[in-house]
This record gives sequence, C-alpha cells and structure tokens, in this order.
Amino acid sequence: MAAGVSVASLPTASAAPARPSAPKAVVLYYHFVNYAADRCLAVSGASTRNNTAAIVTTCGEKPPEPKDQIWSATLQNAQHYNIFENLDRKCLDIYRASRSVGAHAVIYTCNGHTDQQWHVITIRQFPNVYEFQNRNSGLCLTGTRGLFVNGAVNIQSRCVRSNTHQWWFPQR
Repeated sequence: MAAGVSVASLPTASAAPARPSAPKAVVLYYHFVNYAADRCLAVSGASTRNNTAAIVTTCGEKPPEPKDQIWSATLQNAQHYNIFENLDRKCLDIYRASRSVGAHAVIYTCNGHTDQQWHVITIRQFPNVYEFQNRNSGLCLTGTRGLFVNGAVNIQSRCVRSNTHQWWFPQR
C-alpha cells in the first residue's frame, strides 16, 4: 500500500456493539460517483439478472433517485466490503472471478466469494475520494475508455491512482 493511503473508515448507519450474532453494519450512499467522469455507478437497464454489467451513467438529481444508482455496503471483514445494489441486493462482482485486467464488473447474487469483496482505499479527504480494490484480483474498479459516455462498462485494471479509478460519495 502506498504511503499515506489508508483503508477507508466508512461511516455506519448505526453503531451497534460488535457481537458474533449481530448483523453487519450497513452503509448507505445514494451514489458512487466516478471522480473523472462525474457519472454514477449503475446497473445496466436497471436489471436484476446475474452478470448484468455495472456501468456509469448520468446521476439522477432529484428524488426519487433511480434505484439502479443506489448502492450500499456491508463490512465483510476487517478490510473488505461487499458492495451491493439496492434493486435486488446483488453484489458488485467481477465476471467469472477473473483476475485479468479488463474483466467486466457485474452484479451477481451475493455468495461471500472474494471476487465480491472490495478493499476501500482512501485517496484523499474533503471531498472523500476512494478506490475500490477487488480482493480476488488486487485490481481496481474503473471505467473503460468510453468512461464519459452513458452506459460505459466498468472494468478492473491496475491501481494507478488515476481519477478514472477514483470514486466519491456525494451527500444528498
């Protein structure tokens, strides 16, 4: 890990005491916005089918916000989160658990596998900007070359601290 970079301490919805039987804390953000494109992470076509692409698109501005752009996260272990969409609570996943650069980010039924676990790395604060590093591959969530076009597919690539790899959470 690069100097000065730390694991994000995302605020939780509630501060319940930690007990083995207690449910994991849920973090709710309205949008995950790509820092370079100023576009939101979304589910293609608002589909709930497994292996549907995770895309970027223009962020919905007024309530009700498009549900395909609303994401939550649960802390899976000390360093990794499951990130899931709020249409059908499917996890952000890397297609077929690929470890290859360019593999597509998709949604898939949450199963606890490491391709659905994300290390959230703080890049800077104010605004809070993060990278999402996949636990299985060690690669970061980013957009394709068409990042500035609605519907561009998100992929994984080497973590290089580029704005295309960085995401922020606007407070609405």
